[in-house]
Amino acid sequence: MQDNKNTPVYIATDIETKIDTYVDWFFDECNDPRDELIYLMKLILDSEGKAKEDLLDVLSYYTMKY
Repeated sequence: MQDNKNTPVYIATDIETKIDTYVDWFFDECNDPRDELIYLMKLILDSEGKAKEDLLDVLSYYTMKY
C-alpha cells in the first residue's frame, strides 16, 4: 500500500496559485524570458496529446502572422 504522505495532492486552487506565482516570477524576476519560453514550449512539444497539438497550432498561427 502506498503512503499518502509522500503523494502530492494537487487541487485546482493550488495549481492556480502556482501558475499565478510563476507568472509573477516570469514578468518580475526572470532573467531570460526568451529561454524560459523556449524551455516551456519544448516541454510541451516533447509530450504527447492535445497540449502538443494546441502549441503547434499556436506556433503555426503566429509564424504566419509575424
